[in-house]
Amino acid sequence: MKKRLVVLLTVILFITPAFAKWGQDFISNVSLTNTKGRVGDHFEACVRYQIGWFTPKRGGGSIDVTQSDVLNPQYVLFAHSLPSGLQWNVATGCLSGTPTESGQWTVKPGVRDLNRNMYSGHGYWFTERTTDTNTGLVYATPQERVMPTIIIER
Repeated sequence: MKKRLVVLLTVILFITPAFAKWGQDFISNVSLTNTKGRVGDHFEACVRYQIGWFTPKRGGGSIDVTQSDVLNPQYVLFAHSLPSGLQWNVATGCLSGTPTESGQWTVKPGVRDLNRNMYSGHGYWFTERTTDTNTGLVYATPQERVMPTIIIER
């Protein structure tokens, strides 16, 4: 009896990690915290992301990532141009400053894990993979249809 219990516990201990994600789903979503500002007022927009595993809630509700797939984030902001007066901080993933011109700028925020490849299997994907042509690094970025537009008003 004792031997069976030891064998059963051993099997459970070795098999449980293999099924740790069982019952969970994967989500990949990248956006900005803010997209609207005014000329002359301080503006800040930071990359916000949910990339990892979550357990769906019965009846719906918010998604809480319990195991992030991005442990050491590295940020990028793809853009043809940015509003005058704003600076991109690659370390924090934030675009901030005081805009001096009004207009609209479509940007593509991105994030990747600095040390490892991210999961690319089944899940809820609101992102696509974008390669930085200068560095060759691949980032998770919003899909074309949901790319944010920064709007600075007078």
